[in-house]
Amino acid sequence: MVKKSRVKVLKHEITIFPTTCMMRNLLAVYVNISGNDLCLMTSHLESTKDHSEERLKQLKLVLAKMAEVPESSSDKCLFPPQILFFFFLFLGKPEHCRYTWDTSQNSNLNARYKYKSRFDRLFFRGATAGGQIIPQSLDLIGLDKLDCGRFPSDHWGLFCNFDVIL
Repeated sequence: MVKKSRVKVLKHEITIFPTTCMMRNLLAVYVNISGNDLCLMTSHLESTKDHSEERLKQLKLVLAKMAEVPESSSDKCLFPPQILFFFFLFLGKPEHCRYTWDTSQNSNLNARYKYKSRFDRLFFRGATAGGQIIPQSLDLIGLDKLDCGRFPSDHWGLFCNFDVIL
Protein backbone atom coordinates (compact mmCIF):
# COMPACT_ATOMS: atom_id res chain seq x y z
CA MET A 1 0.00 0.00 0.00
CA VAL A 2 1.08 3.54 -0.64
CA LYS A 3 -0.12 6.73 0.99
CA LYS A 4 -1.45 8.75 -1.94
CA SER A 5 -1.03 12.05 -0.08
CA ARG A 6 2.77 11.49 -0.11
CA VAL A 7 3.27 9.30 -3.16
CA LYS A 8 2.13 9.97 -6.72
CA VAL A 9 1.09 6.74 -8.45
CA LEU A 10 2.20 6.86 -12.10
CA LYS A 11 1.02 3.44 -13.32
CA HIS A 12 0.71 -0.19 -12.32
CA GLU A 13 1.25 -3.54 -14.05
CA ILE A 14 0.18 -7.08 -13.25
CA THR A 15 2.33 -9.94 -14.54
CA ILE A 16 0.57 -13.28 -14.32
CA PHE A 17 2.89 -16.18 -13.63
CA PRO A 18 2.40 -18.36 -16.72
CA THR A 19 2.42 -21.78 -15.02
CA THR A 20 0.81 -20.95 -11.67
CA CYS A 21 -1.64 -23.43 -10.19
CA MET A 22 -2.76 -20.94 -7.54
CA MET A 23 -3.56 -17.88 -9.69
CA ARG A 24 -0.43 -16.04 -8.48
CA ASN A 25 1.01 -12.88 -10.04
CA LEU A 26 3.42 -9.99 -9.62
CA LEU A 27 2.07 -6.49 -9.02
CA ALA A 28 4.33 -3.57 -9.93
CA VAL A 29 3.42 0.01 -9.01
CA TYR A 30 5.42 2.88 -10.48
CA VAL A 31 5.43 5.92 -8.19
CA ASN A 32 7.09 9.28 -7.76
CA ILE A 33 8.30 10.34 -4.32
CA SER A 34 9.79 13.81 -3.96
CA GLY A 35 10.65 13.93 -7.65
CA ASN A 36 12.20 10.45 -7.73
CA ASP A 37 10.64 7.63 -9.74
CA LEU A 38 10.47 4.27 -7.96
CA CYS A 39 9.04 0.89 -8.80
CA LEU A 40 7.45 -1.09 -5.94
CA MET A 41 6.67 -4.77 -6.51
CA THR A 42 4.81 -7.36 -4.49
CA SER A 43 3.88 -10.99 -5.01
CA HIS A 44 2.61 -14.04 -3.18
CA LEU A 45 4.52 -16.92 -4.70
CA GLU A 46 3.17 -20.46 -5.02
CA SER A 47 2.71 -22.06 -1.60
CA THR A 48 3.67 -25.37 0.00
CA LYS A 49 6.52 -27.82 -0.42
CA ASP A 50 4.79 -29.59 -3.31
CA HIS A 51 5.02 -26.41 -5.40
CA SER A 52 8.64 -25.50 -4.67
CA GLU A 53 9.73 -25.88 -8.31
CA GLU A 54 7.01 -23.48 -9.47
CA ARG A 55 7.85 -21.07 -6.63
CA LEU A 56 11.49 -20.98 -7.77
CA LYS A 57 10.37 -20.21 -11.36
CA GLN A 58 8.23 -17.38 -10.02
CA LEU A 59 11.06 -15.96 -7.92
CA LYS A 60 13.37 -16.00 -10.94
CA LEU A 61 10.74 -14.11 -12.93
CA VAL A 62 10.39 -11.53 -10.13
CA LEU A 63 14.16 -10.99 -10.00
CA ALA A 64 14.28 -10.65 -13.80
CA LYS A 65 11.46 -8.09 -13.68
CA MET A 66 13.36 -6.14 -11.01
CA ALA A 67 16.40 -6.06 -13.29
CA GLU A 68 14.26 -4.75 -16.19
CA VAL A 69 13.02 -1.67 -14.34
CA PRO A 70 14.39 1.35 -16.19
CA GLU A 71 16.41 4.08 -14.58
CA SER A 72 14.53 7.00 -13.12
CA SER A 73 13.40 9.61 -15.61
CA SER A 74 15.17 12.17 -13.43
CA ASP A 75 18.55 10.61 -14.39
CA LYS A 76 19.01 9.21 -10.90
CA CYS A 77 19.66 5.49 -11.15
CA LEU A 78 17.57 4.30 -8.21
CA PHE A 79 17.45 0.69 -9.44
CA PRO A 80 20.84 -0.55 -10.65
CA PRO A 81 20.25 -4.15 -11.76
CA GLN A 82 23.63 -5.36 -10.52
CA ILE A 83 22.93 -4.72 -6.82
CA LEU A 84 20.10 -6.46 -4.97
CA PHE A 85 19.77 -6.33 -1.18
CA PHE A 86 17.71 -8.53 1.13
CA PHE A 87 16.33 -6.23 3.89
CA PHE A 88 16.63 -8.85 6.64
CA LEU A 89 20.34 -9.44 5.98
CA PHE A 90 21.10 -5.78 5.28
CA LEU A 91 19.73 -4.87 8.72
CA GLY A 92 21.78 -7.55 10.50
CA LYS A 93 19.12 -10.30 10.85
CA PRO A 94 16.99 -8.66 13.56
CA GLU A 95 15.83 -11.48 15.83
CA HIS A 96 12.41 -9.92 16.57
CA CYS A 97 11.36 -10.42 12.94
CA ARG A 98 13.22 -13.61 12.13
CA TYR A 99 10.10 -15.69 11.43
CA THR A 100 7.16 -14.58 9.30
CA TRP A 101 5.30 -17.86 9.62
CA ASP A 102 5.02 -19.36 13.09
CA THR A 103 2.39 -21.96 13.94
CA SER A 104 3.36 -21.84 17.64
CA GLN A 105 2.16 -18.20 17.81
CA ASN A 106 -0.36 -17.94 14.96
CA SER A 107 -3.44 -20.11 15.47
CA ASN A 108 -5.21 -19.38 12.17
CA LEU A 109 -4.39 -22.78 10.67
CA ASN A 110 -5.07 -24.81 13.83
CA ALA A 111 -1.90 -26.69 12.96
CA ARG A 112 -1.16 -29.78 15.02
CA TYR A 113 2.53 -29.17 14.40
CA LYS A 114 4.80 -26.30 15.44
CA TYR A 115 6.82 -24.78 12.62
CA LYS A 116 8.66 -21.50 12.13
CA SER A 117 10.05 -20.14 8.88
CA ARG A 118 10.94 -16.94 7.03
CA PHE A 119 8.73 -17.24 3.95
CA ASP A 120 8.22 -13.51 3.42
CA ARG A 121 11.06 -11.39 2.08
CA LEU A 122 11.76 -7.79 1.09
CA PHE A 123 14.35 -6.92 -1.53
CA PHE A 124 15.56 -3.54 -2.75
CA ARG A 125 18.00 -2.18 -5.28
CA GLY A 126 20.24 0.66 -4.23
CA ALA A 127 21.28 3.70 -6.22
CA THR A 128 24.58 4.19 -8.01
CA ALA A 129 24.11 7.96 -8.25
CA GLY A 130 21.69 10.62 -7.08
CA GLY A 131 19.15 9.77 -4.39
CA GLN A 132 19.70 6.85 -2.05
CA ILE A 133 17.26 4.50 -0.38
CA ILE A 134 18.60 3.25 2.94
CA PRO A 135 16.70 0.66 5.02
CA GLN A 136 16.37 1.72 8.66
CA SER A 137 14.20 -0.90 10.34
CA LEU A 138 12.12 -4.00 9.78
CA ASP A 139 9.22 -5.13 11.95
CA LEU A 140 6.41 -7.67 11.94
CA ILE A 141 2.78 -6.57 11.72
CA GLY A 142 -0.47 -8.47 12.14
CA LEU A 143 0.60 -9.92 15.49
CA ASP A 144 -2.64 -8.95 17.23
CA LYS A 145 -5.88 -10.84 16.80
CA LEU A 146 -8.86 -9.10 15.28
CA ASP A 147 -12.19 -8.76 17.12
CA CYS A 148 -13.26 -12.06 15.54
CA GLY A 149 -10.45 -13.84 17.43
CA ARG A 150 -8.30 -14.56 14.37
CA PHE A 151 -5.11 -13.00 13.06
CA PRO A 152 -5.30 -11.01 9.80
CA SER A 153 -3.33 -13.79 8.04
CA ASP A 154 -1.53 -17.05 8.75
CA HIS A 155 1.70 -15.11 7.98
CA TRP A 156 3.01 -12.08 9.81
CA GLY A 157 3.36 -9.03 7.61
CA LEU A 158 6.60 -7.13 7.11
CA PHE A 159 6.78 -3.41 7.79
CA CYS A 160 9.88 -1.55 6.73
CA ASN A 161 11.10 1.97 7.24
CA PHE A 162 13.71 3.47 4.99
CA ASP A 163 15.19 6.88 4.43
CA VAL A 164 15.17 8.49 1.01
CA ILE A 165 18.18 10.75 0.78
CA LEU A 166 18.03 13.16 -2.13
